Amino acid sequence: DGTNSIKNSPSIALIKKIKKNKTFVYDPNVNIKSLSKNFRQVENFRTLIINSDIISIHLPLDNETKGLINEDLIFSMKKDSILINTSRFAVIDNKALAKAIKSKKIYGAAIDVFNEDKNIHPYDQIENVILTPHIGSHTLETRKEMELAAVKNVINYHSLLSKNYSGEIDKLLIEIDRNTVK
Repeated sequence: DGTNSIKNSPSIALIKKIKKNKTFVYDPNVNIKSLSKNFRQVENFRTLIINSDIISIHLPLDNETKGLINEDLIFSMKKDSILINTSRFAVIDNKALAKAIKSKKIYGAAIDVFNEDKNIHPYDQIENVILTPHIGSHTLETRKEMELAAVKNVINYHSLLSKNYSGEIDKLLIEIDRNTVK
């Protein structure tokens, strides 16, 4: 049976490693102490990057974050570290990341964001890189909620223009919810 190979798979090993380790966080705008005792806040971003086994990036792209994960930071990471980018392509120096993985300066990466031309990236033929489309919100449940939110916005906009909808909005949304594909 395949049970033994699943138990010994790299994915299961990674999950076990995550469960055993502490979660370090750096966010200058959030008081981590208010979130959970399982999180430990570090004093600065560089400390977080160079001491972490798994680094998951969740940032918008703006002038401050463009190129934030630069070559210097990438080559300062632990040799067995994994970088996960689900934010924006330009937050990371992708050529430096590919170079670091090829030269075994870091273990690997998972990337689900790309520049405008999805065919142009430096990760072709590199082991230990997982490339996936940026489709985290493509579940039926999420799509249903997004559709309902869009309908609510249209109805609310029209109800501002004409107060005739006031008692009917909830009935209409319940009907739409009932008829939405599940």
